[in-house]
Amino acid sequence: VKADQTITGAKTFTALTTLSGGIGGDLPLSAESAHTIAVDDSTTLDAAGGALTVKAGDGAATNANGGALTLDAGAKAGSGTDGSIAIGGTAAEAVAIGRTGKTTTIPGALAVTQASTLTGNVGVGGEPTTKLQVFGDTVINGNLRVAGGLVDTTIHGTLTVNGGLDFS
Repeated sequence: VKADQTITGAKTFTALTTLSGGIGGDLPLSAESAHTIAVDDSTTLDAAGGALTVKAGDGAATNANGGALTLDAGAKAGSGTDGSIAIGGTAAEAVAIGRTGKTTTIPGALAVTQASTLTGNVGVGGEPTTKLQVFGDTVINGNLRVAGGLVDTTIHGTLTVNGGLDFS
């Protein structure tokens, strides 16, 4: 079939279906069901699994904006609970968020449940009062500078600084 077609009503495809040329419009999925969009597992010995990319459109011409990508969970009804988003929770070796030199903003609270490494400068709080609280044993391999007029720093545990310590 080479002409444009409109297919109406429920359709079931039980084998590989290839769409070339894209899908125009939304891709609605049925309600009250869980859905999975997945790349089939590799069937060739020692072959890597296929990648899956979700990407918004690039801008055209000289000065057009790129398209935004939104990922959101379902909203609760009544006294239910809003849905959540899990990224890399089952088999991810690592999760990369953001791009070098670009700001990554997390508007809600951030809970980190395992040891973390911060390799750049870390700023905590803001004016006029900056507060830093450290819970548990902490080792700083480098210089620690606590500066400013109304800086409130509380350390609950042992602090080891392998470098200079400056309270200015």
